[in-house]
Amino acid sequence: MIINYKIRVFIFLTCLICFFVVLYLMSSGKMNSFDNSIRNFFYALRHPWLTNIFIAITNLGNQQTIILLNVAMLIFPGTRKRFGIPCSVAALASAAINRIVKNIVLRARPDKNLHLIQQGGLSFPSGHAMTGLVFYGMLAYGLTVEARKNGAHAPLFRAAGAAVCVLIFLIGISRIYLGVHYPSDVLAGWLLGGALLTAAVTIRDCYHRPIPNCSLTLFMVISAIALAFSAPSSSAFVSMSDFLIS
Repeated sequence: MIINYKIRVFIFLTCLICFFVVLYLMSSGKMNSFDNSIRNFFYALRHPWLTNIFIAITNLGNQQTIILLNVAMLIFPGTRKRFGIPCSVAALASAAINRIVKNIVLRARPDKNLHLIQQGGLSFPSGHAMTGLVFYGMLAYGLTVEARKNGAHAPLFRAAGAAVCVLIFLIGISRIYLGVHYPSDVLAGWLLGGALLTAAVTIRDCYHRPIPNCSLTLFMVISAIALAFSAPSSSAFVSMSDFLIS
């Protein structure tokens, strides 16, 4: 299978640039109407049975759940190399970058009166949306690779991969519905997670077979590290984004 790594670099950079745009718009207050309209839409849907469903879904994006799934995949030799190692490394990297960016931006969560679950910490970007996309995205990618290798079980692998992709979306939506994140937090988490996932699957491919374009992977990794340490405060992010957009 031939992989176009230039397309991956394009996806990586697009996600990263869009993340900075969302960060600028959020920090300058230009996403308030976007956040409020979407939040109000989901708050109007609140019902006890739907709340229970979204609590169960959001728990699948919890740190404890992802750690448990990673440990399970690392224990079994059959899933260790194909799923356990790449998913674990990607999830750890995502959690670390997410924490760094949160401590730079320092956005408070929505009012606690709107929370349907107990949740502390900072808000931007959503850790559930970001790490959920990276972890479950790596899992879905692994299932897609296995579908190509195992023709007899290909429909099963593809169905499982599709279900995981739906779960990624629902985890992000659950954070808005439960009142613990603004929609822009979730959007930013998906964008930053998309950039990291693109780098992670490329590194995974480099590990499984030698390719001539690994320098592109190195570029993506360096860019991700630079993102994490690029500014000491949210005001620096705003100033840089304002300069680029103006």
